[in-house]
Amino acid sequence: MTGKWTPTKINGKAVSREYLLVFSYKILYNSIPMDYFATAAKFEEKGKLKKAVGAYDDAIKDNPYEPTYYKMRASLKNANQDEEGGMKDDLLAEKMRMEVLAVIQIAQTQRIR
Repeated sequence: MTGKWTPTKINGKAVSREYLLVFSYKILYNSIPMDYFATAAKFEEKGKLKKAVGAYDDAIKDNPYEPTYYKMRASLKNANQDEEGGMKDDLLAEKMRMEVLAVIQIAQTQRIR
């Protein structure tokens, strides 16, 4: 984490803080990781905002500690007149940014013959 982490400070003084370090293990059989951003973008281009939100729902199920998915879903919810849902997702994204120090993804691709 050298160069990427700075301690939490209050009034300029470092304070004790607990962070979450997430290890994500995945084995992909005969596939590559899903590109949720591209999937959501295709739905959004077609004006299918609910399906785009659904793509981010799937992304969050697969990667629950990735704040970007919550931010993107919030944006789509706001565009779809769901301000309350958008606000909740914005808060969840901020919580992830504050609490998760790092997500280490360990993936392996396997071929089934």
